[in-house]
Amino acid sequence: AAPKHKGKVSRVLAAKCSLGVRCDALGEGATVDAGVGIDSRAKVEARLRQLEGKGLATATAAPKGAIAPSPYAPPATTPRGYAPDGDVAMSNGEKKEKKEKKEKKEKKEKKE
Repeated sequence: AAPKHKGKVSRVLAAKCSLGVRCDALGEGATVDAGVGIDSRAKVEARLRQLEGKGLATATAAPKGAIAPSPYAPPATTPRGYAPDGDVAMSNGEKKEKKEKKEKKEKKEKKE
């Protein structure tokens, strides 16, 4: 098998072997049925032939006759500038009020 198909074939073979072992271990009676092994071998060989005969298509391959897509080009617009109106800034009065409230709260906690 080709190196790229060895993993797939080995998984199929492992599955068929585990089924064969189960049939052998759990089979009732002294008679051994070789039909399970022969069927499994045929299925493994059929899967190998299927993989070797069929070329795997890749996701990046373009169909024949198709136009290759062009690389992305962002639209040519001027970038937006800085808008100071959108900022939120506290005035000195607001800062002072917050500071006073904080000091009053600390004084209350000290008294308690």
